[in-house]
Amino acid sequence: LGYIAGVRFTKLGINDKWYTTPRGGLVYSFTKNSSVKVLFGEAFRSPGPQEQYYSVAGIIYGPDLFGSQLEPERIRTIEAAIDTTLFKRFKLLANVFTTTVFDIIGRRDSTAEEYAVLQNNAKVYGNLGDQKLKGFEIELKGFPKVAEISDLFVNMSYKDGEEDNGDDIPYLAKLTANAGITFKLFKKLDLSLMYQFIGKREGSLTNGTAVSVDSYSLLNVSAGLNLDKQFKLGLNVTNLTDAEY
Repeated sequence: LGYIAGVRFTKLGINDKWYTTPRGGLVYSFTKNSSVKVLFGEAFRSPGPQEQYYSVAGIIYGPDLFGSQLEPERIRTIEAAIDTTLFKRFKLLANVFTTTVFDIIGRRDSTAEEYAVLQNNAKVYGNLGDQKLKGFEIELKGFPKVAEISDLFVNMSYKDGEEDNGDDIPYLAKLTANAGITFKLFKKLDLSLMYQFIGKREGSLTNGTAVSVDSYSLLNVSAGLNLDKQFKLGLNVTNLTDAEY
């Protein structure tokens, strides 16, 4: 059984507040090549200068214009995972997780007090509330050493979530997946193919109009040629099939 625990204390200059972010984990190895993990962590993202001080007349403003400050975005994640070896040459990784994001920074409509200063309907950066996500991830990696195959992998993740008002999180791709395979064609030449899938996303514009983005797939290829012990020549082609998305 392995375990770790830590805590970070940070004072932000933007508001002179202290933030405490703990983290910890338990790892139990039940065989030589297999283990289960329970992990917990918190972190934060400070508001950037653009979000705090932005100023484009009649369009977007940062809260500094009104003498206020943004709170940092904070995140808390708990996950349970398993990591095991299959048939000596394959590794299986899987985990389930739940994540909460607090004080998300985004653009919102101006309040009545802000409107009195702006005299227009410009957007203002603000802390918009919380989001909760849950999901699972699974991945299989292999080094089969069959024919010219050097290594391969396939993974997928599914996640779902809602905002603190009960609405679905906008533009969240619930399903994503990747797969790849690398061939050792000659002693000095590697060829890799990678497939990517991004699921459908749905949301709405600021005026309430519903918008959806269809799912799409991409095929990428890369090749590497070892010229000698010190130099390698690489070639990468993204979206090999010229798919539109």
